[in-house]
Amino acid sequence: MVRAVALRGLFLVCWMVSGGGGATGLKDVQIGVRVVDFLVNPLPQHSRMAIVFDSRNRESRDDSRAILAWVSGEEMGTKTVLDPFLLDVRDLEASADVPVCFLSAGTEASYDAIADVARRHRILTISADLACVRSARCTIGVSSVPRVEVLLSRKQSQESGVAFSEAFRMMVAEY
Repeated sequence: MVRAVALRGLFLVCWMVSGGGGATGLKDVQIGVRVVDFLVNPLPQHSRMAIVFDSRNRESRDDSRAILAWVSGEEMGTKTVLDPFLLDVRDLEASADVPVCFLSAGTEASYDAIADVARRHRILTISADLACVRSARCTIGVSSVPRVEVLLSRKQSQESGVAFSEAFRMMVAEY
């Protein structure tokens, strides 16, 4: 527990020193992972979650490590316990058996490839970049600044076979 808190603090400091402009915030992650509880077909109680990053992009590497620390060290308040791991965008096909991918900042150049893998393997993709959802390349977009916003891409959801409860769909904006 102490180690997880220390790691989370270290990654937060690294994020702040690196500028953190487009980085994913803790609130974005907390809200994003809670989305799994609204799936029509619930995930197993323990499920893997890939944190997709681009190893060639420093912002992406730093952001993915911060997301990993937060998900590993925080109680996320979900029914499903998510077991996070880092996945380089160049190894996307390795995510075929992973039901959830959280995209780190700096993966924009790979959105098309990520969307394609998600469609073929029925993967829920979550991003703090709302443009990813608006362009139908991510399933869920979450932003907590300046206000909480959760977007659902109807097209990506349908094409990847990821369905959400009606209650959830009434609470979010669909594109």
